[in-house]
Amino acid sequence: MNHTIEDYLDRLKNLEGTEIKVSYVDVGYFQDFEKNTDGSYTTVVTIYQKFERFLDSKLIYFDITSKTIEVRLELKEDKFINDKKWKLLFGDVKVIETVKKMEDFKY
Repeated sequence: MNHTIEDYLDRLKNLEGTEIKVSYVDVGYFQDFEKNTDGSYTTVVTIYQKFERFLDSKLIYFDITSKTIEVRLELKEDKFINDKKWKLLFGDVKVIETVKKMEDFKY
């Protein structure tokens, strides 16, 4: 199932609760960059995101989700200043696993 960032933010906006906190727990795994035929580099990063929902300051929902993010690194020429700079691009974000209890969470 594919969702856009707009879908994700819309769903967050419509959740019951007085406060929502989305934060990262850790960057768990960063694969080596692989060089592509066009001179760019790609890799996949695994992150862990913590989601907390509160109602009247009381925690009513908690989870930690592991996600992978495709990352692309490209060397771009800036013709205005006659220089080359690296550009970091983020691609697809995929959910790998969601755990709802802190004690079940494993890196």
